[in-house]
Amino acid sequence: MQMTERVYQQNSYNYETEAKIVKIDNNRVILDRTIFYPTSGGQSADTGNIDNYRVIDVKNEDNEIVHIIDRPFKLPENNEELGKVHLKIDWEHRYDNMQQHTGQHLLSAVLLKLLHAETVSSHLGTNYNTVDVSVPMELNDEAINKIELYANSLIYNRIPVKSYFPSSNELNSLILRRKPKVKENIRVVEIEGTDITPCGGTHLSNTVEITILKIIKAEKYKGMYRIYFLCGRKASLHYLENYRTLVQTADFLSVPLKEVPLRTKNLMDKSIDQSKLINSLKGKLAEFKIDTILKNMLKINTFYFLYDVNNIESNNDETLFLEQKDILKHLKKLPAKSILLFLEINRKKLPAKMTLSIKTFPSNSNQKISALYILDNIISKYNGKGGGSKKYARGIITIKNDTPSPEMILKTIENILRKQ
Repeated sequence: MQMTERVYQQNSYNYETEAKIVKIDNNRVILDRTIFYPTSGGQSADTGNIDNYRVIDVKNEDNEIVHIIDRPFKLPENNEELGKVHLKIDWEHRYDNMQQHTGQHLLSAVLLKLLHAETVSSHLGTNYNTVDVSVPMELNDEAINKIELYANSLIYNRIPVKSYFPSSNELNSLILRRKPKVKENIRVVEIEGTDITPCGGTHLSNTVEITILKIIKAEKYKGMYRIYFLCGRKASLHYLENYRTLVQTADFLSVPLKEVPLRTKNLMDKSIDQSKLINSLKGKLAEFKIDTILKNMLKINTFYFLYDVNNIESNNDETLFLEQKDILKHLKKLPAKSILLFLEINRKKLPAKMTLSIKTFPSNSNQKISALYILDNIISKYNGKGGGSKKYARGIITIKNDTPSPEMILKTIENILRKQ
């Protein structure tokens, strides 16, 4: 089968043309020529239309370009020339890929020139692009700024970019940044005086069309560095979004833009100090509560009954729950067969409710009484709901006219323990 003529390799700016159908297989179409770039070399495929069919993917299979369309292809009956179709790519997507791809070549060339860092792999993504490079040094902020400034200076210098198929003799005379991945029909992309690289992708004709290159971040990755970057319109939008965020943050902090980092750090340091103080106070509060709980401890037969009753003064139950966790954390030594009750009454949050949390500290696994047994005896009388296990149970009773008082709940548990 004759190979598809790849028009995009001759002219990346050609976004509309005619072609003839060579083969149709359901929603897979092969043409005699195409402007659609297939997914390859870290660059995503072009999208667009073949007549009124939407091209959703493009693949390179056995040197043939296969166009995947949104539905099975059918030739219209009035087609004057059998198999002739109209091709049109989504130009905005194509031009974005051209900006990112040419920008990647430029960035890789700058990394090699300034840091002797070789590009191992690259990827052009939707949200960001990456190059993985082997760098014989640490990539700090100073190095990143140097790379970015130099790359952008080359963009502003309006350096011509050309793509061509050199002869074997010409190829041997070129100083390539990396070796070709194919053995024949080798196409190179040359940024004049800066970079020559084998590549089959779509590219700009001048570096000035990249407009801007922004390095987002660099991080260590599998013994290398992965550099995240954007070019062109995407880089401009990234700048705009981050600048707006910075302005809003500066307004919120009431400081000039350049003072945002220092002001933020000071607030974070202060927050850490306050968190340490709060945790210390929580510990002291828990110790105070534990002392009160232990003083009120009742010995009933062979059991020890401890309780903590709280009237919640806010709509937030989470604060009291965390307080209980702190108490349990600091409550280390209890007599065998101890039962601890946390009783919360919340009339601020409607409907008003009473929450019971029961924790047992059995001396061994053969302990007959359980937290769930005690809870079931209480909530079953007052249409409550809850559940749990032998060691911990939690239930809720909606407060009504016939709902028992906290004192009655305590008496009920005392009676349960006396019967054991």
